[in-house]
Amino acid sequence: MPNKFFPLSIVAIISITALASCDNTPDVPPDPPFENGERIPEDLTSTNIIDDDYRNFYEIFVGSYYDSNSDHIGDLRGVIEKLDYIEDLGYNGIWLMPIFTSPSYHKYDSANYFEIDPNYGTMDDLEALVEACHERGINIILDLMINHSSVTNPLFNDAAKDYVRYLNNPNSYTTPSTRSNKDWYVFRDSPMNGYSELNVDGKTIYYESNFSPTMPEFNLDNDDVRTYFEEVAAYYLNLGINGFRLDAVIYYYYMNHEKNYEYLTEFHDYCASIKEDVYIVGECWQNNSVIKDYYANTTLESYFYFGTQGPTGDIVYSTGSNGAFADIYYNSIVTGMPENTMGPNSVPSVPAPFLDNHDVSRIARSNVEETKFFYGLLAMMNGTPFTYYGDEIGMVGSKTATSDLDVRTYMLWDEGDFEGKCNSPQGANESYIHPPVDEQLADDNSILNYYKKANLLRNQLPAIARGEITNVGTKTKLNLNFVSPTSEDNNFYMNIEKTYGDEVINIIINYNTNRFVTYDYLEEGYNEVVGQLVVDANTYIGLDEEGNLSLPPRAIAIVKQ
Repeated sequence: MPNKFFPLSIVAIISITALASCDNTPDVPPDPPFENGERIPEDLTSTNIIDDDYRNFYEIFVGSYYDSNSDHIGDLRGVIEKLDYIEDLGYNGIWLMPIFTSPSYHKYDSANYFEIDPNYGTMDDLEALVEACHERGINIILDLMINHSSVTNPLFNDAAKDYVRYLNNPNSYTTPSTRSNKDWYVFRDSPMNGYSELNVDGKTIYYESNFSPTMPEFNLDNDDVRTYFEEVAAYYLNLGINGFRLDAVIYYYYMNHEKNYEYLTEFHDYCASIKEDVYIVGECWQNNSVIKDYYANTTLESYFYFGTQGPTGDIVYSTGSNGAFADIYYNSIVTGMPENTMGPNSVPSVPAPFLDNHDVSRIARSNVEETKFFYGLLAMMNGTPFTYYGDEIGMVGSKTATSDLDVRTYMLWDEGDFEGKCNSPQGANESYIHPPVDEQLADDNSILNYYKKANLLRNQLPAIARGEITNVGTKTKLNLNFVSPTSEDNNFYMNIEKTYGDEVINIIINYNTNRFVTYDYLEEGYNEVVGQLVVDANTYIGLDEEGNLSLPPRAIAIVKQ
């Protein structure tokens, strides 16, 4: 497990509870197990969804999602067939992983940016999907790989041939077209780290390929390349796409941040000139300080927040030791995410936290309540959270240093050979430890229905995603009285106040795994309970005889002034 920063309070807790770690915590039933005071009514129908960049996004690997034509490959028509399901779960944004023609299973190496991969469908299918999404109030963004293409892309073949033509006779070289094809990619005539070898017309040359020999890097210093990607962006924005997820933005100019800032701003502003409310999220896989610099120096709305991702990320890590590590979550959402960082156009950032995706191991555990709680914590964060397909049913899969196949297995809609079943990528290990969608839809206590409830709360309470975290020093209470993890004195909870306009909410989180906690919300100045989230549907958040909120283990309550 990677090293983490531990606040002084955490160091103290660890020393106090060294003999009562999570590994030795006895399995003590909650007290009280069922009698939890008076039930609090809930509104499970109304929403208050705002049409802005703060959305609940759902990431789809199309090839493994749903097959509409019985060839066992997921396709765009299959996504259309599942839009009612996606909408019902409370997602109002979809990120389609690469859909352009490509020779690979992952399709991050495009052979034609103006063509839908035939296995996924046609451009007409994409238009139909966009229309169907917009009818449901769902925005849709495409994965766009500006840094590299496929070696099979005709642009690369033309450029390589022109580069050899230039090497053979530089004094008389003329490009066969109005564009300087040899400068579309980055070539050398001698080997270098990060470059791959290619033989063209009997001559050996070398091209930049930071990810793979099958992925040559574009030369963004060439204005023709920049114009080309403006044409790509314009084509899809005019088709109705709401924006893009930009892959690997630090590789545009590898680790040359200043040049990356300049290009990202140029690209974003061009897109905004076509679609004023375009939404673009960048993958800048760097530490928080670097990401904050990208917010401050570009006009992109969002960058992914990597602090929360993976089995060792801040969310999963914070749930250990019966709540003793909860400061990790608190620090992550308060000081980790670059909330309200202002870019060149004075537009505040919209953080994009996530639990996992196609690049990291899935976070689901065999413990259903633990798996639910991970998402509950994500759902209470500011910004636009992204959910990887299948996480809502607890799909599992490990990412290794050499393979991401196991995190791309087919979506488990039902058992057996169900309609719409896809083939997983060849070589993937198919392992499913939780029930399929059909069973979980019918189970009020399922992971799926917990995700649905968490998304509903975000769609009911705009302050969850948009609120400024206020009164941090006085309103966030870390009441850590650890004598033992099950002591009567252990009434640990965390509360996070957020202010959005005239609305003030407080999110109370019971980090305990096996004890109820109480919270006097009236004494703290709040008047109404507006959100309830429990990991065990057999329990509930109630009002005890003194009028305090009584929260079951790992429950989340939201109160409002």
